[in-house]
Amino acid sequence: MFNADGTHKWYARDDVKGSQLNNVIINRLPITTKTLYLKVNGKNLTGNSPKVERGTTVQLCASCNKDAEVTFSILKKGETTPITLTKPSYADRKYTKDYSFDTIGEYTIYFTATKDGYSVTSSHKKLTVTKPNLSNAEITFRSSNESTYEPYNSTTTAPGFTVTYNGKTLRLGVDYTASGTASSAGVSTQTLTIKAVEGSDYTGSKTAEWRIVPHKAKVEVGDVIKAYDGTTDLPDGKISLVSAAGSAGYQAGLPLPLSEGNGFELTDAKYDSANASETEKNISFTVKLTDTNYTFEDGTTEKAFTLNGAELEDKSFKINKAAAPTNIQSGTLNIINGTQQTYTYDFKELLPELSESEYGTISYGNQAAISLVSQSGYYYDETIVEFKNGVLILAQFYAKDGNMTGQIGTVKVKVTTTNYEDFQLTLVLNAVNQIKPTPGGEITAAEITYGDALSKSTILGKMKDPDTGKSVNGTFAWTDGTIKPNAGDYEADWTFTPAAGYEKYATATGTVTIKVNKATPTFTAPPAQENLTYTGREQALITAGVTDHGTMQYSLTENGTYSQNSPVGTDAGTYTVWYRVIGDANHNDTAPASVAVSIGQKPLTITGVTVASKLYDGTTNADITSVTFDNVTLKRDTDYTVTASFDEAGVGSGKNVTATVTLMGQAAKNYALEQSSFPTTGSIIKAAAPDFTKETALTIVNGHEKTYTVTLPALPTLETPKAYGALTYEIGEIKLNDGYYTSGAKVENGELTLPIQNNDGETTGSVGTATVVIKSTNYEDITLTVNVSAKNRITPTGTPTLSKNAITYGDALNIIALSGKLHDNVNNVDVDGTFEWVDGTHIPVVGNGTYAAEWIFEPTDTEKYLTVSGRSNITVEKARQYGKLSMAGYTYGKTPSTPTLTDQTGDLNAQVTYSYAAADSGSVHTWDISNPPALNAGTYRMYASIGDTDNYYGFEAVHCEFVVAKATPTYTAPTGLTAKYGQTLADVKLPDGWSWMDSSESVGGASTAAKTFQAKFTPTDAVNYNMVENIGLKVMVNKADGGNLKTVELEQKYTDTSEHTYTPDWSGLPSGQTWRYNSEYSVSTGSNVTLTKQDFAANGSLLTYAVSGGKAGDKITLTLKASCDNYEDFTITLNVTLTEKDDQKPLTITGAGSVVYGQTLTLTTTGGSGTGTVTYRVDTDHSTGEATIDPNTGVLTPVKVGSVSVIATKEGDKDYNDVTSAPFVLMIKPATPTGEPKYTKITTSGKTLADAQLTVGTITPAGTISWDAGDTQSVAANTAYNWTFKPTDTVNYNNLTGSITPYTVSHSGGGGGSYNPTYAVVVDKTKNGDITASPKAATKGTIVTLTIDPDKGYELDALEVLDKNGDRVKLTEKNGKYTFVMPASKVTIKGKFVEKAPEQIFADVPVDAYCYEAVKWAASEGITGGIGNNLFAPGLPCTRGQIVTFLWRAAGSPAPKSMSSFTDVAEDAYYAKAVAWAVENGITGGTGNGKFSPDATCTRAQAVTFLYRASGSPAVSGSAAFSDVATDAYYASAVKWAEKNGITGGIGNGLFGSGDNCTRAQIVTFLYRAFNK
Repeated sequence: MFNADGTHKWYARDDVKGSQLNNVIINRLPITTKTLYLKVNGKNLTGNSPKVERGTTVQLCASCNKDAEVTFSILKKGETTPITLTKPSYADRKYTKDYSFDTIGEYTIYFTATKDGYSVTSSHKKLTVTKPNLSNAEITFRSSNESTYEPYNSTTTAPGFTVTYNGKTLRLGVDYTASGTASSAGVSTQTLTIKAVEGSDYTGSKTAEWRIVPHKAKVEVGDVIKAYDGTTDLPDGKISLVSAAGSAGYQAGLPLPLSEGNGFELTDAKYDSANASETEKNISFTVKLTDTNYTFEDGTTEKAFTLNGAELEDKSFKINKAAAPTNIQSGTLNIINGTQQTYTYDFKELLPELSESEYGTISYGNQAAISLVSQSGYYYDETIVEFKNGVLILAQFYAKDGNMTGQIGTVKVKVTTTNYEDFQLTLVLNAVNQIKPTPGGEITAAEITYGDALSKSTILGKMKDPDTGKSVNGTFAWTDGTIKPNAGDYEADWTFTPAAGYEKYATATGTVTIKVNKATPTFTAPPAQENLTYTGREQALITAGVTDHGTMQYSLTENGTYSQNSPVGTDAGTYTVWYRVIGDANHNDTAPASVAVSIGQKPLTITGVTVASKLYDGTTNADITSVTFDNVTLKRDTDYTVTASFDEAGVGSGKNVTATVTLMGQAAKNYALEQSSFPTTGSIIKAAAPDFTKETALTIVNGHEKTYTVTLPALPTLETPKAYGALTYEIGEIKLNDGYYTSGAKVENGELTLPIQNNDGETTGSVGTATVVIKSTNYEDITLTVNVSAKNRITPTGTPTLSKNAITYGDALNIIALSGKLHDNVNNVDVDGTFEWVDGTHIPVVGNGTYAAEWIFEPTDTEKYLTVSGRSNITVEKARQYGKLSMAGYTYGKTPSTPTLTDQTGDLNAQVTYSYAAADSGSVHTWDISNPPALNAGTYRMYASIGDTDNYYGFEAVHCEFVVAKATPTYTAPTGLTAKYGQTLADVKLPDGWSWMDSSESVGGASTAAKTFQAKFTPTDAVNYNMVENIGLKVMVNKADGGNLKTVELEQKYTDTSEHTYTPDWSGLPSGQTWRYNSEYSVSTGSNVTLTKQDFAANGSLLTYAVSGGKAGDKITLTLKASCDNYEDFTITLNVTLTEKDDQKPLTITGAGSVVYGQTLTLTTTGGSGTGTVTYRVDTDHSTGEATIDPNTGVLTPVKVGSVSVIATKEGDKDYNDVTSAPFVLMIKPATPTGEPKYTKITTSGKTLADAQLTVGTITPAGTISWDAGDTQSVAANTAYNWTFKPTDTVNYNNLTGSITPYTVSHSGGGGGSYNPTYAVVVDKTKNGDITASPKAATKGTIVTLTIDPDKGYELDALEVLDKNGDRVKLTEKNGKYTFVMPASKVTIKGKFVEKAPEQIFADVPVDAYCYEAVKWAASEGITGGIGNNLFAPGLPCTRGQIVTFLWRAAGSPAPKSMSSFTDVAEDAYYAKAVAWAVENGITGGTGNGKFSPDATCTRAQAVTFLYRASGSPAVSGSAAFSDVATDAYYASAVKWAEKNGITGGIGNGLFGSGDNCTRAQIVTFLYRAFNK
């Protein structure tokens, strides 16, 4: 063959055998591989004929040698010319080319490769391109997958949706059909199903869920009125449910088909109180929706409501009064003849009892109507009769001359209640005579003691009505309580006076016997003798006692013999001396009493102790042989006992021993050891080893290497407290037969470790011994012996137990578990171990049905037993085959599909037979794959049967169903359809047979060209033809209506020509539109106002405008327009009205309240409004001092000491008028001169102060200086003298004082010298405060400092220092500290503290002002800090901003949940949080038009209303007692509440002053009374 490079090479043909090429040189072929494979998304396509969906990009891969020319060929079935792909890419030893299969069909793919003139062709691969399956499509709902439940329609329509496949939008009726687009169900999840249209480019189906969501409902309430019935229950039928705005397009307020008990539950439905009232009430109730198809607007199904009838103009919530009670009884009051007394009767006792209701507030009118019979002897003074709150007080009713019995008059009272109509109560007055009571049993008196008066005894007993026997309350008293009777029984007179309320009874008298007991004598107890110590002789124990009412006796036992002799004692110990008084004729004997007396023990010292040696016994006990004492000889076991112990029980010599001596008997009583323990030494010797079994045994296995552990015999337990002490174990001798042991034996923790070698020995029985030696601290050594013997291993016998005896073909042996044990025939016991298959992975064939499998047994105890093996027989059974049958449907008249088996298991070469039957018929027919039958449209079942093989049983596959689909008809589409933007297809009517696919679909935006929407056509012949869906119909869509969104009323000052901005709220514009914006304007008739600027942002976000000219009342109208393609124009109208200028906020000057002469002070202002300039001036007419002030900076320069009044003015601007502040009063204080005086030091005695030559020195300003003591004062050594500097300018400067020590002398020791004495500083005790001096003693001339510390609420009233002659010492005060120069004597300091006068909180609130306590409280609680400069301004009107701030601070300044929306309340205003809190708590709703008016003056009516609401608006009854408060006034209840709670008493003359301005003093007084009531 001629190659491309000009050379020749031989190439053998395929049919040439190797033997024929013996003389031929064979070269390597240029192309040695030619493998074709296909990939999708990087993965190989497998199988004989893989499938991909239309549109799939397949990578064709050719694996062959590099540098070949590769061409891919793609041949579609039914065509003759293939598609060829050349110049593929080469990488990773393969050629690749991508190809998109966009046509359905079967393809054959192969490649050819050429190199060096040699060409090869790959094997052919089949590829089937199928239709795209809709299971991979995307279903997208246009807005959401939710539709609102439609209560008045039979079904709810699904939301609009779109179907896409790989980004392409599919067409309804063309590509797919849809079902599940409407449902008659309630709230639930529904399934939308799309299916490929038969004959379309797609196949398969897909589902998507959409939800029917609840309809939004809201509560509707009518008038709720009933008559009082004692309950808060609301009357029935007043609450219903209506559709909320925007619920499924239903009109807001449309009644819903729900009722109480049928769709919703009503609970906790009640008024805020059960009482009747003329004013509107609050009602509350909870509505729970039980129909799951509804929720409230916020998505909840249960909501609680509270409604205030007073705030709802179109609703009334009331409880009217019930009819007056009918069961009214008269009362009776008895008038006692012969008396003049006050009677009280409570008419509440006559009120009829109510079963389940209450009267509410009860009032009884202003007076009771009293009527008496015309009979002398009974009368009353009308001027002192009281009737208040239903209680009648007949003061001093005269009946002394009365002689009637029975009714003498009546009293009638009108009753007004909250809950019932008015009614009358009647009281009958009856006259009765007085009764004299008699004793109701024995009258007794308490015993007294001789010397007591009768008044000390209490009389006990009861008196009773002689006629009825009822008790009569009263008091017993002695007729003469001063009598002091002698001892014994005494007969005394008593008087009984009836108690108040028992006026119908007279005074009674009688006698009673009283017992007089003897008195107790007085005495002086005998004192005990002190400091007695044992001497061996008798000693007196006490000094005799004294008594003046009998004889003193003594005894050493309580019940022994008493005598007048004093007792004695000898032995040491405590004695009890008993004593008593034997009384005279007028006094009792005293009970024995005692006094304790002690004789102390004599001290005793130990001088020596001797210890004996002992053998170890585990104890520390020591044996003492002798003990000696100083100067006393005592006998052991008679006078003392001794015990001793070593410091520890172990063996050793010279061990420490402690001996303890205890005195006993008479020695223990009379002596006291100075030490009970005595140290010495002794020895303990080792004990003999204990006797116990010292041998043990060990058995080893021949031929088995192992290290054995032998537990050595335990040492015997010693008797407590014996112990071995420290133990050590040592190896003794290892004597074993040869081959068993070489080395490595050890002993630890009481165990012997013995390593035995692997050996060939077969000896059984003893093979040797091993010994261990134990050494201890307290015992002799111990030797232990281990006797070692040997034995041989055993072979076990038997077979395992199988978990089962049969397996199915395809199972490995491991599926059968082996278990059980083998047997030890030697010891006749079972042997534990583990069985396993020799090859557990082996899979036996069925064959003759039996298979012998080999196993092996490994014993657990390999030391005792050998490993063995064997075989067990197993039965192998046939396996089951399986296949999953499928059959694709097809369209009537088209080529039938082919049935297939997938997931097939078993023998894949087994024969398969197919058959079919109609789904609703039992007749089965054979299906010939090569010649399938022609079937009618309908649903059929396909069956498949797989035949038997050697290792498998046959299988009947589960049938599958397939559908022969109907055909598609032809149709003519309707034309000329129109709609309006915002409508749905349901608004566009279609001819018969036609309907929209989605009638809820929006028609979309308006346009000049017709739009296409999907419809469906239903043929008349529905048997053989389908309904056709997704047919495109043309609809012309026009614009929707527009309108005015809102009208905004704005105001600005007529002088305001500045630019203003307005941000339009276009939230009402329909969404989804592209809007264009413009504006226009007009002015009111007759106005000369002009619009100087009108800039409207292109995006409609901001309007900037300015006006000029005009006057107050003129109006300019700006119309803002929004235009779009789908709606007519929408507008926002701005009406700008020109107004007068506003007043500024109050202007307040701030700064320090004082300044020192010679310094400057800068004042500032707060408040005011606008941009005007602030200027300052001094009000000289109201100033006692003088100063200048910079009008612009507020810098004040003092000129003269005194008070200065400053006034500030802030000029107005275009929005505000000028404002002037209240006067700011400050004090100019005198300055203190500075510098030091000059003087000449004195060096010798005998001089006067004139010699010191005192001058002004550096002190400024000008002035004079002098000694306080005068120039003639003699100068003493080391003594300070005071001086005073007086400035020439005495108005603006204070005096300056100080002290100088002009003559100092040093003091030294040695001969001669001098002494400088120290004198005491004494501070007298004071009340209500403390005075301390430092130092407490001083030498002459020392400066002593006094510190004053008054108690809380007190202050220093007087302070003086007196020398020893009582003359005052000069005191100097500075910054609360007092000092004086110590004279040459003791001084006494006297002081006095008095209560502080009431503190004046503010300069303009005197302590006697009516508001003083209120202002003081408000300042201490942080409610107000005044207006600055120590002023409160009590008479200034209070603004609305100030009053809500006061209320808010009084409530603790709670943080509001959110800020208010008032346009005139800035977020940084001091009252901003207070206003927000007041709105949240229902205290205020503003003044209208979105404003709060914080700077508006607050009236008295508004003030009490704010306070009333802040207190929770408590219920009140009746009307206010002020003539200027109408009952229907909005503030009537608030004024009544304030009056009732003592918060206000009005302004006098029966007036409240509702419209008067509320001053700052009044509001803090209201607050103080409300919070401190």
